[in-house]
Amino acid sequence: MIYRRILLPTLCLLSVATLPLQVAAQTLPSEPTAPAMDAPMRVATPQTAEKLYSFKFEGADLDTVMETYCEWTGQIYLKNDAVKATITLKASGLTKKECIQVVEAILGMNNIALVPMDEKFLKVVQSTAPDLGGQGLRINMDPGKQYGQTDKLVTQIIQLQHVQIPEVQTAVQHLMHAYGKIQTLERSNSLMITDTESNIIRIRELIEFIDQASAGIEPRIYKIEHADASEIAAKLSEIITMAQEDQTPGSSPSARTPPGVIRARSTRGTPTKPAAPTQATISKTQSSADLIIRGKVKVLADERTNIIIIFSQEDNFEFFDKIIKVLDVEIDPAITFEVINLEYADAEDLAGTLNELVGAATGSRSGSSSSSSRSSSSRSRTSGIQRASGRSSSSSSSRSSRITPNASSSGASIQNLSRLSEETRILSDERSNSVLLMGEKSDIAALKEVIKSLDIMLEQVVIEAAIFEIGLGNELRHGIDWLYKSLDANGQTQKLGAWDGSSLVTNTVNSLVSGAFNYYQNLSGLDSQILINLSLTDQDARLISTPIIMTTDNTEATLTIGEQRPVVTTTDSFSNTGGSLRSNYEYKDIGIQLTVTPRINPQRFVIMEIIQKADQIGTLVEIDGNEVPTILNREFEATVAVPDGGTVVLGGLMSSEMKDSITKIPILGDIPLIGRYLFSSVTKVEDQRELIVLMTPYVMSNLEEMQGQTERLYRGTSLKQEDWGQENWSESKLRQIPDPEEEPTAQNTTSSNLESQATATAEKDEMIDLLNSMDQ
Repeated sequence: MIYRRILLPTLCLLSVATLPLQVAAQTLPSEPTAPAMDAPMRVATPQTAEKLYSFKFEGADLDTVMETYCEWTGQIYLKNDAVKATITLKASGLTKKECIQVVEAILGMNNIALVPMDEKFLKVVQSTAPDLGGQGLRINMDPGKQYGQTDKLVTQIIQLQHVQIPEVQTAVQHLMHAYGKIQTLERSNSLMITDTESNIIRIRELIEFIDQASAGIEPRIYKIEHADASEIAAKLSEIITMAQEDQTPGSSPSARTPPGVIRARSTRGTPTKPAAPTQATISKTQSSADLIIRGKVKVLADERTNIIIIFSQEDNFEFFDKIIKVLDVEIDPAITFEVINLEYADAEDLAGTLNELVGAATGSRSGSSSSSSRSSSSRSRTSGIQRASGRSSSSSSSRSSRITPNASSSGASIQNLSRLSEETRILSDERSNSVLLMGEKSDIAALKEVIKSLDIMLEQVVIEAAIFEIGLGNELRHGIDWLYKSLDANGQTQKLGAWDGSSLVTNTVNSLVSGAFNYYQNLSGLDSQILINLSLTDQDARLISTPIIMTTDNTEATLTIGEQRPVVTTTDSFSNTGGSLRSNYEYKDIGIQLTVTPRINPQRFVIMEIIQKADQIGTLVEIDGNEVPTILNREFEATVAVPDGGTVVLGGLMSSEMKDSITKIPILGDIPLIGRYLFSSVTKVEDQRELIVLMTPYVMSNLEEMQGQTERLYRGTSLKQEDWGQENWSESKLRQIPDPEEEPTAQNTTSSNLESQATATAEKDEMIDLLNSMDQ
């Protein structure tokens, strides 16, 4: 029974074990299989795409970043509390490997190093720690060890085969990070380097290039002063590549790119065009047997120290010295600044003119979409310039039309203004009378040419005037009649020119006196001194003033001669003081005001805009118990053209006043009381007078003419008759007082001494009145 119990299960197990063999035997095909083309085709299942990650750190601490990093790597990090950092990083759509590389890079930028400890642990340390070598870094002595492009710290021992340590150490130090360490092992001629894995790869490539059996390879360091080291290194690499291609005709060598150098874009894969016959080659000198580039050359650039390291044979360095000397030059900045000190022009006016000119030039080329947009832009630009300069549009237009004396000389410069950059700025400094220019070098040069043409000494003019008051009567209807009558009596009428009506520009009069008639006439060869002398002895004429005005071209000058008189304006009555009155006064200017604006043309004609005002006290009228004088206003405004040294006569300012005329019997009419009523009579007579003005301009275009006018005016004054008592009182050429006995000629005598003669005229009038009274 026991045997049966054991046997039955055993047989069952054997039958189950042999069942697949039986089934397989039954399924074996007894006939040939069908052709492969009838069998169903296998469909390849697509591979699963790699998962992408996104993360965002905004001011995260180091622990938060390391926890995320360890989730990707499956490691555990060890960190001291003193190791801290704040990380800000955002990335999306990266694989796990790329995420690890990005985090390692950002940690390296924050001076955090990851030191692997076995496969499971990581030590987080400061990369700037002085004891970095004692942090458990694994030392690798395998020269074929493969590293990744990561920022993990590793220590690599590299043994040199053909060169000595000093030949390599200097070059390696320029490639290392600031926290990297290098230790020399002189006994084994080796270097122990601690740095990131990505940097160890570069260092090994550099040492492999240097540590060669070929003789003559040596490094040379170039300190770049002005240019960027990486740009010059790229240009040198391009030149070397072209030279090596020229030295191996018929082949296209693929030179290995030196570490740290960015090569020019490769044209591999595109058909090479045959060189043009005129294409220059850099690999040959005058002797075809001499090559510019010999052997291998490696160019490295360090951006931090701005240096270039070149490894090559000694024969090549002469060529590299020349290339670097040409490329490393100081270049003017794109935007420069210059201050122009003006000699004659006003800085504010000139800056406003240039801004308008530049605005018009740039506005004509800015935007061509529509005429309306261009005009709108021009209007806004013009208004902005006017606001900045504080000038009205009318004055700006006048200034622009007058400040271009030589348009032909600056025509080319004005054309260059149309190409000015938008960064051009023109400012003025009122204190130093300077113009400040900012822009490109070509813009500054164009503006300086225009300023040179505008900053010139304007012509000046001395205007001598003589103002007469002529008494009109039966023989003299106008003041000009007295002028001709007086000159005819002295034989001077043949020197006078004819009427020149073409020189009349405008001629208006504003007079409160009825019957006024305005006119003017140009007289050539007239000596105003003769008329002044005649007025001293003629009772029909009275010399009022002889002003002299000096001004520059297109600059207004004003001369006022007169007095201020009080005039009652209001009268107040006070009842609490018994009805007393109190009058209020204000002072009014009574006299002559002459305003002249000369414009000088190239033919030395002076176009004068003249405004002549003459006020005088009239009869007294009683207002509120106060005698208030009436004021007679006479005003003349004209624009006339007079040649240099010519004289213009302005007339027509008339006044009329009723005066008492006394007729008496001599001696009897002077008896007190009865003489006035019995032997004399009083009648009302209308006294008419006319104001005429003689103006003579003298143009001064240079210093010699100014000196001549100064001497002429000096000779005509009474100053030379005075003894100053000091010989060296001035350094002027006129400090030598002329001989007092020297009599000035009529030509040299000027009207500058006419103020004293006006006093003599008043004395003459008093004498004439006295003689008339005696005759009567």
